This record gives sequence, C-alpha cells and structure tokens, in this order.
Amino acid sequence: MSVTIRQTIITAFDTRMKTIKVAAGYVTDLGNKVYEWLQAPFQDDEAISLIYRDRNTPIERTVGCDINTLAMEVVVVIPSAATMEEVRKAVADVIKCVGVDVTWSGLAQDTSPITEDTVEFEHQNRKIAGILLTFNIMYTTAPFDPYTAV
Repeated sequence: MSVTIRQTIITAFDTRMKTIKVAAGYVTDLGNKVYEWLQAPFQDDEAISLIYRDRNTPIERTVGCDINTLAMEVVVVIPSAATMEEVRKAVADVIKCVGVDVTWSGLAQDTSPITEDTVEFEHQNRKIAGILLTFNIMYTTAPFDPYTAV
C-alpha cells in the first residue's frame, strides 16, 4: 500500500521530535513525551510534553505540480510544576530540531517557523499552559497525485 508524501513527512516529523534528548545534544528530554493529536488529560506531576497536529494543507496548482503547505502545529504543554525557563528551553529545542533539515530528507522544499503567543488554559480546575508553534512545510506533488513527489 502506498503512503502519501504528507504522511511520510508527518512520520519524519514524529521521528525527529523524539530525538530531542540531552544525550543527543539538546537541553531538554522533550523527546520522551511526544504525542500525535493527544487529547488525554495531563497530570500536575507530568513532565513538559510535546503534542503535534497536522492542520490544513492548502494546495496551489501550477503547471506540472501541486504546491502543498502543511501547517504543523506543535504545542509544548506545561504542567504547573514547570518553570518558564524550562518552557523556553523546550521551545528552543523544538525550533533547533526542526532546523536540522528543513527539507525533511528532500521531501519538502522548505520549512518556515511561525511562533505564536502563549496559550493558557485550565483543565479540570488545574492551571496548565501551552505554547503553540506552527511550522509551514512546503512540498510539491504531481498534479492530483498526493503519493508522488515532484
């Protein structure tokens, strides 16, 4: 069974985020807590975690290819026990990790970061915060063929 270019990039994104570990040269071990589309509740004593979601992928059609822009949202979830310094280190590690290869082994033409404001929310009467980062991953596919990179 074939795999779409989008899924291949998402799989590469997941694999790379899991490399965020002190032993690999990062400042945090955020790679130990990486989740795709997680919606389960967090506990107060949990470590800082990373949740990623693939959002819309607008397609611009040009002669000979479709230009896709995959919006990857990354939420760094901050339980109440974490300090803001720890949060900033985790965010820096995510940005550094994405920058390792902005073409995702040649699957994409480029990746651009868009950092948004801190998002605060409560979950079950506990204060938990999250910082949202969005990365736009631009890649091309054959016209009407999401399985073939161009």
